[in-house]
Amino acid sequence: VADYCEGWIPRDVGVDLAGCIGEIKVEMKKRGRSFDDLDLGAMTAFEFSPQGGIENRIHELLKMGFQRIMFLLTTAIADEQWPLLERYYALTRKFN
Repeated sequence: VADYCEGWIPRDVGVDLAGCIGEIKVEMKKRGRSFDDLDLGAMTAFEFSPQGGIENRIHELLKMGFQRIMFLLTTAIADEQWPLLERYYALTRKFN
């Protein structure tokens, strides 16, 4: 990321993203690059959210510097995905 990337989109699954962000900041500074120039997004899902729920996790990700949060969907037919899409839609309305 520090050497070549203009952005980073990790999956928010059992990874210490705050620690990773700290390491990326250090490495970018060593290379004379500004962390603020990175375009950061994170992929998450209801089933990945830690204790406290996905809404709290989104707030944490935004505080870390992620500008975009993307939601993962399981592979399924539309009728099975639609309720999850509705849940995500309701969740996104809380952040506008």
